[in-house]
Amino acid sequence: MPDPLERFSAVAEAYHRYRPGYPAELVDWIASVSGVRAGARVADLGCGTGIFSRLLASRELAVTGVEPNDAMLAHARATGGGPVYLTGDAAHTGLADASVDLVTAAQAFHWFPLAAALAEIDRILAPGGWACAVWNERRPSGFNDEYEALLHRWSREYAENPSLDELHSEPRRSLIDAAIPGAVTTDLPSGDQIDWETVLGRVRSASYVRHGIGDLPGFERDVREAFGRHAGPDQRLFWRMSAVAIAWPRRAG
Repeated sequence: MPDPLERFSAVAEAYHRYRPGYPAELVDWIASVSGVRAGARVADLGCGTGIFSRLLASRELAVTGVEPNDAMLAHARATGGGPVYLTGDAAHTGLADASVDLVTAAQAFHWFPLAAALAEIDRILAPGGWACAVWNERRPSGFNDEYEALLHRWSREYAENPSLDELHSEPRRSLIDAAIPGAVTTDLPSGDQIDWETVLGRVRSASYVRHGIGDLPGFERDVREAFGRHAGPDQRLFWRMSAVAIAWPRRAG
């Protein structure tokens, strides 16, 4: 499997253009659990192209996005939207001790070295601060079920790594529950109506597609056929998802 710090370089453009956003209700939930208000300091770790960083900044939070991948970070900086961005990783953010009120990680926490990341989160959180890991995950539907089967058939990397399996997300929760019993969770239904161009772009943005499939044209042909079976008369389909989040307070110590 390619180095997690560099594996997204090849998909940064597709990630920027086609990855879905997150429902506003998710930020409401994070605020209700953590108590953060406008002006609170947030570190968004593994921020990628800044999708979640920008959503947080739109709620008047002071967001610093931290990302190790130069290609992803270039898109985040070019898009703007309020956050500031730093080069760093989850175990070495470069942020000062007790400098933020909330730490987030959207679509990234399963790539972090768990013990080192949790220690770094505790270090940069101010007393009373919270952390939250977030994922957009596919949920069962006609198309999603076929796409999931295709991923298992075509991508050895996807099939062999349970933390990537978006229809069976328990391994992701277990990442945190094993270290922080009692973390609170939410699962918010979401999704969007998208055409074939967006489906293909979203597929191509997945690192386990780019790095895990040898015959991309063959795989994309099968995905196109599945799309044709499930798209409506307007040649669009509903990409069914949930926004899954796990939150926990700064650990004492």
